[in-house]
Amino acid sequence: MSNPNTRRLVGHVLVDAMTSIDPEAEMGANLGAINLALQRLKDIGAADLTYNEESGVQYDATNIVVPALMAMVWLSSRLASVTGTSEEEIYVQLRESFDQA
Repeated sequence: MSNPNTRRLVGHVLVDAMTSIDPEAEMGANLGAINLALQRLKDIGAADLTYNEESGVQYDATNIVVPALMAMVWLSSRLASVTGTSEEEIYVQLRESFDQA
């Protein structure tokens, strides 16, 4: 179930994961650091997994998705402001970055 305090904590965990990345390090080292940071998501109950006979397994990641989207919007807005680029163009560039990953 969506919880404002859990979303707040998830936001901090996402920043922890982001800051754990060392651009000079190898991918394996970065993945290890990111996974370590993201382990806290389990501790704070960031996602809910439930089961019932009628609907089967239900997974709710709202507490993770909302802060991630909030961060993307906030950062895109700041980046657009600083660079003079429209937010729409920032989104296009972000999509291109995903495609190249």
